[in-house]
Order: sequence, then C-alpha cells, then structure tokens
Amino acid sequence: MPFPSIKKLLHQKIGLNASSVGDSSIERAVRYRLAEKKIDDIKHYYEMLLADATELAELVEEVVVPETWFFRNNTPFDAFRDYVINSIEPKLKPGEKIRILSIPCASGEEPYSAAICLHRAGVDLAKIAIDAVDISKRALTKAKRAIYGKNSFRGVDQEIQESYFKKGGAGYRLIDEIRRVVNFQQGNFLVGPLSQEDNYYDAIFCRNLLIYFDRGTQKTAMEKLHRALKERGALFVGHAEASQVTREIFVPLYTARSFGYVKVNEARRRKTKRAVELPQNMPGHWQTVLDQLAGISPAKSSVTAGAAVNKSRAKKTSLAKTQPLPEPAQPNISLASVERLTNQGKYAEAIELCLRFLKQSPDSADGYYLLGLIRDLNGETKEAENILRKAIYLDPNHERALRLAALVAEKRGDSEAALSYQRRAKRVAQRKPGQSSVA
Repeated sequence: MPFPSIKKLLHQKIGLNASSVGDSSIERAVRYRLAEKKIDDIKHYYEMLLADATELAELVEEVVVPETWFFRNNTPFDAFRDYVINSIEPKLKPGEKIRILSIPCASGEEPYSAAICLHRAGVDLAKIAIDAVDISKRALTKAKRAIYGKNSFRGVDQEIQESYFKKGGAGYRLIDEIRRVVNFQQGNFLVGPLSQEDNYYDAIFCRNLLIYFDRGTQKTAMEKLHRALKERGALFVGHAEASQVTREIFVPLYTARSFGYVKVNEARRRKTKRAVELPQNMPGHWQTVLDQLAGISPAKSSVTAGAAVNKSRAKKTSLAKTQPLPEPAQPNISLASVERLTNQGKYAEAIELCLRFLKQSPDSADGYYLLGLIRDLNGETKEAENILRKAIYLDPNHERALRLAALVAEKRGDSEAALSYQRRAKRVAQRKPGQSSVA
C-alpha cells in the first residue's frame, strides 16, 4: 500500500499529520512528482523516496506550501518590538546580541520583518542576530535573494517599503543592511536541537507549524522550543496554536492578540500565577482595556488587570484546550482545516469551509465559536457577535465563546455587556478543578 506508506514516511521525517492538510493534498503532490519524474509506478516512487533525500525534499515542497508576507498579522511584531525594547535590550551585557530564531522562516518575510521592526524602533543592527531555518531549499533560495513581489507587501506601510526596499525589474529588493542581520540555514525542526546551546534565544517565532503536527509531535516541539529559549524569552505562535503552549512553563505576554508567551520556570509560574509583568513605560493604548475583569477590583494594579485580560484574549483563540473538537460527519471537512485556512489569512475560504462544517454539524458550539473568531479577525464585529450568541446558546458554559463575546462587546463600546460576559466566563473557569481565575 504505497500511499499510506508515503503518508507514514512524511510523518516520520517531518512530523506531518496528514489530516492537517488532507489526503487529497498529499495525493495531488505525489501525482505531480510522479509526472515530473516520469514515473508510472507509485511503489517505485516510494522506494525512491526512501533512497533519495533530495526527492523527499521536493515532495515536502509540494505538500507544505508556505503562505507568508511582511509583518503578517502585525500585532505580534508590535508586541515583539516592545518586549525587546523594554525587557531584553536593557539587560544586555556589553558585546551581547539580541538572539532571535524564526522557524519555519519560509521565504524570509518573517525574519526580515523582525529585523526591520527592531531597526525602526532604534535598535542598533549590530546588536541583532537572527537565525532563520526552514526545511525547504526552494524557499531559502528565495529568502537569500530577498527580492519580493507585491503579494509580500499586503498591508505594509508605504514608508517601510520605500525605506527598506529598492525597486528593481523583478520586484523589490531588501537593502543589504537588513539582509546581513539574518542567517538562513536549511534544517528539519524535528532533527537535533534548535539552538547551539540551551537557553540561547531571546525570542522565537514559530508560527503556524504546530498545526501540521499530531499531539505527540506538538509536545516534542514545545519541549524543543522551551529548551532553546532563555528564561524570560518570548515565544510567538499562531493563533490556533495557543492551546499547545504549556502553561506551566510559559505565561501569556501582555499584548492582546500577540499570541506571545514568556518562558518561566515552574517555581516562578506557581508564585506569580499571572501574566508577565508589564514594563513601566507600557504603551498607552494597552491601558485602554477594562480595569475590571470578572470581579477584579479597579484598585488592583494594571499588572493584574493586564494579566487577566491576557488570559481572556489567549483563551479565546484556543480551540481545543479542555476537550477535543467534535468530528464532522464527513472526514474531509474538519475544524482543523478551517483553522489552517485562518492561519494562512484566507478568511473568506475559512468562513466558507466553516459554514459547510456547520451545515453538517448544526449543533456544534465549537463550530460557531470558530466562525465568530474568523468574522472578528476579518473586521466583521457585528456578525461575529451574532454568531457567538449562537455558540453560547448551544453551550452556555463555552468559556472561549464567552470571553470572545466580551472582547467583541468591549470593541463596540458596550462595557456593561462585556463585563457580563466576563463574569459568566469567570464562573465557568472557577468550576474547572485546578484552574486559577487569574493566570
């Protein structure tokens, strides 16, 4: 049975969970490579994959198609910048660098964005060292060339494009000063350590990789990320991956929707029981969150309020924290597929697929919660609120839907409704054994 064997091989080599991309995607990739190699026998092709690492890499290229652009989902970069400026750079010793890892780095937009972000904030480029790793040789070739077309600049300020790129015949070429900061290398996330030594990186971007792994591989991945990060280092993941972050050794970063987490040791985690402390010069717009959340007194510090809000924001993105999502009637339509499209920024396609899922499973509160989340990410606040009401109707104890509904209500200025949702969410959380209401 060559095709199941190929799926198994992809799992062994790169940790790919076939259901995350769908059998049809893998089949299409295999058929394409068969045509390219002019091979008719799939069994012969499987034997080639076992013997030829280059061909295996070519197949991986076809299966895992990276979708990225500069400053993708901009909030994580804002949080990264502020955390580096306020919490990492002031503690650097003479001669030390701010060490950053981007994995997978795809065609380079993410690590280059990190470098540009810090440079615009006034950080000396000589202090920045970014390692960028990807399994795809094809993507790395493009990254090193650093020439990009219009699709790579979706939502990017014109000022950034004009300051850091030079127009050429083939597109826009990144200036050499930024290119020299990033060191690209080919590597497999699952093979060997992520860093030269433990506790090495100040920040790691690992966004939208864990969604392709099964649970066991996700756990292994988190252990690798934890070892590579310095204590108090920052980890940034994709929004659908927030549930995979081990809360005993990571605490949420203070910025809403950054999907950032700070590494702490277990003793400190038990002692603090809240999000990472806010810097004294925290940007003013972060103070606009509610001073009260689920019974927290306004007299308490903004640190505690920020921690509670952070818990609220982080939990709304976790789609499978307490229990697995229900399987749809048809295996080819799953909420995991919807999450993948959402992580790729394909909101219209994600909405369409989620609606198809709900047609199959009309009583799925998780489905309506995810649809509400996508609508909110897509700027459709009113539609998101109506959909979340449906999720809460189906499951009055759906904590993530309650917390997201609170955020949506706050966004449209209804503080009373927001506080009501927050209190309900807190009551649900307090009924769960071993769970703190502020973490």
